[in-house]
Amino acid sequence: MPLPLALALLTSLTYQPMSIQRVAWLQGCWQLLVVLRQRGDQLEYEAHPSGEAGATFVSRTVGDTMVVFENAAHDFPQRIGYQHTGDALLAWIEGTRNGQPARVEFPYRRAACTN
Repeated sequence: MPLPLALALLTSLTYQPMSIQRVAWLQGCWQLLVVLRQRGDQLEYEAHPSGEAGATFVSRTVGDTMVVFENAAHDFPQRIGYQHTGDALLAWIEGTRNGQPARVEFPYRRAACTN
């Protein structure tokens, strides 16, 4: 019985080339603007907060339902994440603010796309 479990773990740990297609579930209208770009074997997330200089975050975790981007040199946040479940999308920002760990969550629902 332990053998099939070991094989399943080895299969899930094998290297899969990075592709922006792994986060295709982010496509659609979510009432937010996300700019993603593939560079080599990583994804880049461009943040454009109003009134502030843009910042680029690099993918650290990429899965079929979750992606996390990181920029350790950024003031706050240092990480931006998205998790997809059905028609829901949970976005969050997290990192250190004023020397304390902080996390802010933003729940979204898929919206109808209009031109």
